[in-house]
Amino acid sequence: MEDINMGRLSKIKKRLTELLNSNPIPVSLTPEREEEITEKVAQKITDYNLNDIAWIIFGLAEPFSPVIAQLGITPLSVFLETLGINTYEWVVYMSKRDNVNKLIRRIEELKRKKLLNSENS
Repeated sequence: MEDINMGRLSKIKKRLTELLNSNPIPVSLTPEREEEITEKVAQKITDYNLNDIAWIIFGLAEPFSPVIAQLGITPLSVFLETLGINTYEWVVYMSKRDNVNKLIRRIEELKRKKLLNSENS
């Protein structure tokens, strides 16, 4: 019986060591992943007609984006996970001000496209 418990403890210790030594929080994102996040978020914002609100929020947040990214992790985590974006990736993404500007520009592009499509229909 003692051998079984020691085996279990050994497995638990090994697993905990693996978890503690792994780094689930990305330090940086590839340009491709940044582009993917930009596209997913901009598309959802446009789909739900939240363009103007998003423009105001992201426009005001841009100078403080690294701080806001840290503070917004909890309320946004459910929304981000539905988009397939890890909340830690979001923090890394929003920590770069250029990404916020890219997101605003992409939202504006998608809004213009949507308006043109509705006028042509």
